[in-house]
Amino acid sequence: MKNILKIFSITVFLVCSTPFLHAQKKDSVPHHDFYRNAVSLDMFYFLNIFRPNFLPGPSSQMAFDIERHFTPEKLFRLGSTVAFNEYFVHIPSQPVLHNKKSFFLFLLGVEQEKEISSRWVFFYGCDVLYKYELGMTNQGDASLGITTDKSKAVSYGFSPVTGVKFEIAPRIFISTETDFELWINRTTVTAINDIFPQSNRSNNTKSFFTEYAIPQNIYLVIEF
Repeated sequence: MKNILKIFSITVFLVCSTPFLHAQKKDSVPHHDFYRNAVSLDMFYFLNIFRPNFLPGPSSQMAFDIERHFTPEKLFRLGSTVAFNEYFVHIPSQPVLHNKKSFFLFLLGVEQEKEISSRWVFFYGCDVLYKYELGMTNQGDASLGITTDKSKAVSYGFSPVTGVKFEIAPRIFISTETDFELWINRTTVTAINDIFPQSNRSNNTKSFFTEYAIPQNIYLVIEF
């Protein structure tokens, strides 16, 4: 985690000091007024809430960001994603098998914006990431016993990010983004059988992995 924070600090310094980022006024973002704050909401989640006859499924995910400009082109951002998935498997004359998974993702980052046309804004930056995951699955049957696997994972990451924003009205944008994530992960898994306790087990794993996050969310950005 200390190494990630060092990388983040160095990146913030470079973003704020490199001459390329000190664009002239004509290159500033197309804001008619300079608003220091913005909130970004995941449109897919909120549109589903207000959609007529919408029935929530076993899976739900919501993401949002809060942004704070320290110049018209540079900003800090704080964001999170919360996801939950649950389903059941029921075979006649057998116990019901429960499956649950949830995670919380937290990000803190810096962002640089660049006007590419009268309404389009290109942005790039970097985030430090924290993810906490919980999972529970059942497997087995009435004769072999039901084994409950419980998992807990904590991950720390770093990610360069890039994306675009489109101004649909003064102070209102839509945006999407992509990133490449580098993660350090630690996972603990325990398995408990309700009939044969001698098969119970527990293990810990550490890993390093990367992920490419395709643009999958459309955000509504409101400045104030």
